[in-house]
Amino acid sequence: MPTLISVLMTLITATGLNKPIEVSLTLSGTGSPADLGRLGFTTGVIFDGPVADDLAIFITGSGTVNTTLRADAATTQSSTGYPADTFVVNFTSDSVYTITDTVTNTVVATRTYTAGDDVTYQGIRVEFDDIPKQGDSFTIEANADGVGNNENMLRLIALSKEPTIAGQTFSNAYRDLVAGTGSRAHLAELSRDAMEVVRDQAQESREAAVGVNLDEEAADLIRFQQAYQAAAQVIQISQRMFDTLIQAS
Repeated sequence: MPTLISVLMTLITATGLNKPIEVSLTLSGTGSPADLGRLGFTTGVIFDGPVADDLAIFITGSGTVNTTLRADAATTQSSTGYPADTFVVNFTSDSVYTITDTVTNTVVATRTYTAGDDVTYQGIRVEFDDIPKQGDSFTIEANADGVGNNENMLRLIALSKEPTIAGQTFSNAYRDLVAGTGSRAHLAELSRDAMEVVRDQAQESREAAVGVNLDEEAADLIRFQQAYQAAAQVIQISQRMFDTLIQAS
């Protein structure tokens, strides 16, 4: 590969390896992508956008090769449409089934099947009431004009997970509202009890300063009455003594 080597040497001479630069090389002639690895370049397969859930890797040619397969998801995307693109599940045997994309008429997956398992593809889960057998075929497509579509319910479920009320979901906001109401009611009861204690203490302080003790006042009235009666008797005796002295003279 004299062309690639000469290009690489020209880049090294021009940059002096002082700073990295982005270079795009295209193979021509009899070269292969593996030749870039010999030159120190990293090669890979990059998909721009979502891909099928199953991929097949084929190595052709003769001889031996050491390869490393690594799959990294650059971004995670979730489908909000229900259902996914129309696909067909064909059971080629009692324990093996294939998934065919009807848009491209391509078999996108071949999987083993165990009785009781579900079939999942692009966010869709297919459950079977009975155990499928060889030759069974199931077509999964959108319920465009039928009844019983649960799309609205799925949207409600998705809405319940969105932070729509002050950064909270409906359930979390309702829980905080109920808990906050209970807490405020309990604090109000505590405040009422505390104010009643303050009121009782204020009443006791007022009565201690200017209040009247009825038992004490009744005892004073009896004592004053007895003193008045005694004074009246002294006056009567004095009057009699005065009258007796006048008569004696």
